[in-house]
Amino acid sequence: MFPRGARFEPPKVSDTPGPNAYNVALDSQLDTYKHGAFLEKTDRFSKEKPADIPGPNSYNTQTKTTTTKPSARPGSNNADRYTVLQRKVEDLERLHNEDKRSHKNEVDRLKLELSRAQKTVSEQTTRLEKQKKQHDALELRIQELTKSASSDKVEIKELRMKLRVTEHERAQLSSKHEDVAEWKNKRKEEGRERDKKIANLEKALEAEQKQRGSAEALSMEMRVKRDEDAAAARAVAKVLQSETDAAHKEASQARLESEEYSAEADSLLQDLRQHKLLLKIISNQYGRLATTTVSKATFSRLQSTHLTTQMQNFRIQRKLANAEGQVVELANLIRQVKDQNCFLASRLRETEDEIRSFWSPSLQSQVIRRRPVDDTDTLVAAIEENIREGFDLRGHLDKETDRMFRDYYRLLSDDILSSYYDAELELADVKESKQDLSKRLVEVKESQDMLSRQVSQTEGERDCARQLLKAAEDLAKSLRQQSEEYKLQTDDLKEKLEEQSRAYKEELEGEKENSQRLTSTIQKQRMAEEGLRAEIELLGSEVANAERLQEAYRVLSDEVGSLLAKNALAEDVAQQLSKFNAEIIGHQNPAQKIMYVERIRNELAESKQKHALLTREHEVLVSQKQELENEVDMYKSVVVFNKPKTTITRVHRLPLTDLNQSMSQYLP
Repeated sequence: MFPRGARFEPPKVSDTPGPNAYNVALDSQLDTYKHGAFLEKTDRFSKEKPADIPGPNSYNTQTKTTTTKPSARPGSNNADRYTVLQRKVEDLERLHNEDKRSHKNEVDRLKLELSRAQKTVSEQTTRLEKQKKQHDALELRIQELTKSASSDKVEIKELRMKLRVTEHERAQLSSKHEDVAEWKNKRKEEGRERDKKIANLEKALEAEQKQRGSAEALSMEMRVKRDEDAAAARAVAKVLQSETDAAHKEASQARLESEEYSAEADSLLQDLRQHKLLLKIISNQYGRLATTTVSKATFSRLQSTHLTTQMQNFRIQRKLANAEGQVVELANLIRQVKDQNCFLASRLRETEDEIRSFWSPSLQSQVIRRRPVDDTDTLVAAIEENIREGFDLRGHLDKETDRMFRDYYRLLSDDILSSYYDAELELADVKESKQDLSKRLVEVKESQDMLSRQVSQTEGERDCARQLLKAAEDLAKSLRQQSEEYKLQTDDLKEKLEEQSRAYKEELEGEKENSQRLTSTIQKQRMAEEGLRAEIELLGSEVANAERLQEAYRVLSDEVGSLLAKNALAEDVAQQLSKFNAEIIGHQNPAQKIMYVERIRNELAESKQKHALLTREHEVLVSQKQELENEVDMYKSVVVFNKPKTTITRVHRLPLTDLNQSMSQYLP
């Protein structure tokens, strides 16, 4: 009808350009030719999976239009804008993907750095713990070395004091007299030998101290190793003990659980046996009930027939009883009538005999003719009355019997109905009990199945518990073996440590023997010095030159001043070293008390020196006391006449003088 053309005329295209026709291309469009010349900061192979969701520009949104084509310029402008926007979107997506990749790489790098930092922290903590242990060991070693050094210093000071005393005495002896040149030479030689001996002794002492330090270091190392091994063994033993305790606990728990499971299984088996017995009894009772009982229809039919037959029987019995009663009553009446007739006949004969005996024959004939008529009439009337009374009595008896039978049958029917209702109730109860028993049977079967499943589960658990118990016992055995091995190892370590301690004790005993030897040599030197002092006392009387003694005193004072200066310098150096040592040990921490260690050590050294002087004075006093005791013991008892006898007589003598006092009197 109508052609398939446009309904409206196409609009005329204007010659004027549309909007954005003169827009300059963007920088992103101008630099598109540079993309291939430069390497972009993107991964060549992307690690991300491409998304299933289509991105922009994935659908062809250009639709075919049936209208006429618009002008060329606006369409080209829109296409350019669309391409520009598409490129911008692609650039944004590329930048977003690059940011994602860079963020992911940064996160991975940070995770790696975090793991490295954690590893370094753990390593540093382990190192710090090791360094702490080493620091503690070094502190202990330093303390022991400082103790040994302080003791060595005290010994060296004592030896120096002894050496100074000997040198002083030697100088005094050498300066006292000119004639003692030979003696001086001898003394010098002895002093040199003594110096050599002292130097050798000092060297030996230093070597022994070094050996002792090395031995102490070895002992410390061995102690540290022993402590570490003992700590490791204790830790392992504790771990093993905890494992054994846990295994014992698990075994005891498994045993308790197995016992509980066995008790539960026994109780369940007993319940199952009881249920089986109950089911057997119920099945027997149900079978007996099924065999003894009949269906309800037959039971109702038989019951109705029984009732009808019973009613018929009752009726027949009633009729029979009525007939028997009537027969008995008739027989009784007949017997009574017969008896009455016999009695009346006998009375009649007696009266007739009397009448015959008294009356005349004419009267007798008249009486005989009259009296039988009257007697029969009365007899018939009496019999009729008796019969009528019998019928009345029979009717009354029939009514009473009917009423009694009616009451009896009514009561019997009530009893039968009540028994029937009771039987129906009992039957309903039996049915309910049957249903209950059937339900109980189903429940018992279900419980039996459940109990069988539980029994199987408990058996499985019991098997598992037995396996666990066996494994725990094996583990306990292995742990016991390991504990025995560790005990053997600890015993070996103890034996080794005891051997080392014995060796150290032997070394200490050797050192003690050396010290005893040194003390014996020092005592010998003291004895020699005492001999020299005796010689000096002998030669003191010959000493007369005071100038030489003064010069010697001046020289000695100068030497003492130089020695005091050296001692002060040495003390200053020792204080500086102690401060430096305190700074090294204390790390310049005023809160610590290490700064006062050297002061305390100096005070201890001074106290030891004072103690040595006091002990020396005490020894001198003891020696004086011994001499006095010897002198007192030397007194003798003298026999004196003209005097009372006494046990002791004192002898006057000059008092003893001290050697120092005897020497001091010769000094200026």
